[in-house]
Amino acid sequence: VEEGSSSLVLEESIRNAIAVPLKYRSTIQGVLVVSDRPEDAYFDQNDIERLTILANQIAAGLENVKLYSTIRSANSRLEEEVARRTQDLNDRVEELTLLLETSRMISDGLDRDASLTDIAATMTRAANVTTCRIISYRESDGTLSVDAAYPVRDFDWDSGLGQNIP
Repeated sequence: VEEGSSSLVLEESIRNAIAVPLKYRSTIQGVLVVSDRPEDAYFDQNDIERLTILANQIAAGLENVKLYSTIRSANSRLEEEVARRTQDLNDRVEELTLLLETSRMISDGLDRDASLTDIAATMTRAANVTTCRIISYRESDGTLSVDAAYPVRDFDWDSGLGQNIP
């Protein structure tokens, strides 16, 4: 108890009191103060021993509450990290699924133009963009040609599809 804290005893007109430390291991966490026995009876050594045992139990309980709070906080941080990583994994699964779809479209596509349009749509979702163009290079004449576009409504088919880009 710090100097000056005895004013508590004086201010409340306490007739008799016992103060024992709330001690857990070697750390004092506070003080247990009991006062004013009925009929002006005094505290004896048995009272001090019993209160010391109770104070130690209270201190252990306070330490348990502190540890529990620390564990809950750590658990909450872990749950947030698990949620974040789960979302990252879900995003990656979606990305890989879209790539697999694209791969299947490429290998299964009989109609080249329809397949390329489907692939452009899939790539739009995979890359999280609003438009996609598939442009091929013709080695024979060194030109580029727009083969597919997504979304279809935003592309000027008359001036763009199949057009050679020097």
